Amino acid sequence: MIAIRNTRSSLGKIAGAGLLVLLAGDAATQPVRHDEGQVLTITVPQFVVQAISFTALDETGWDWTGSDEVHAVFVDINSGHEDVTPIYDDVNAGETRSFSDGGACIAPQPGCSTGSSRLHFGVALWESDFSLTEWVTGCYATVVGRHPLYDGGICPGDDLIGRFELNFSRIQLLGEMPEVGGSIERKAQPLGGSGSYRVNYRITRQPDLRKQIVIGGGRTRTP
Repeated sequence: MIAIRNTRSSLGKIAGAGLLVLLAGDAATQPVRHDEGQVLTITVPQFVVQAISFTALDETGWDWTGSDEVHAVFVDINSGHEDVTPIYDDVNAGETRSFSDGGACIAPQPGCSTGSSRLHFGVALWESDFSLTEWVTGCYATVVGRHPLYDGGICPGDDLIGRFELNFSRIQLLGEMPEVGGSIERKAQPLGGSGSYRVNYRITRQPDLRKQIVIGGGRTRTP
């Protein structure tokens, strides 16, 4: 239970209660007395998701015709940013390839430089094939908020292997990772294209975001 004590007036109590209602869905509050009002410490859990590896369960097309050349698109649907990987050449059925040391950022974009209390992201795998159009025009450009590479491919010759989209609420993430530093690893299978692949990803809880808000003092402090 959260209690507001020693506020200066009934108006301050109403304002403080209203603020707590707004913050309750995202943060824990710890009221502390302050000379200029009531200090609330807002604690917001932070999470990031990274791609670890992918496994080719079945190549696109006939195995004897050649290997797959695979590249991936990671899209942070909350921010609308997307990122692409280099092409992984000569991928054969049964092989697993790592995206990068420590994992490649899926969300939050760009670069997982900060965390988020909720995660909504997608991964698309594309098989790269040569195209005369690509030779003339080059590959496509991304557009923030529209994620065209996730939807339509990175280059004109790309063939879709599959996509998946996942959405984790704050309650779900806290249930899986109640402590800072906790992590979970999961597998997902992109669908909708040719071939059969599996993507391994990891969600990690980062240090919590903390803010101090002064009610009744007219100012906000962030340590």
